[in-house]
Amino acid sequence: MLEDPCIPIADIAFAVGYSQPGHFTRAFRRWAGVSPSEYRSDLKT
Repeated sequence: MLEDPCIPIADIAFAVGYSQPGHFTRAFRRWAGVSPSEYRSDLKT
């Protein structure tokens, strides 16, 4: 889902079961070492 820049990160957070986008962002950063937006930016390069 992060590969599609048309989907807001908040919508992705809700879609995967998080009640708050911030919780998703913190969990993603723990797993991936970068925030979802940083990960998305890295996909463009």
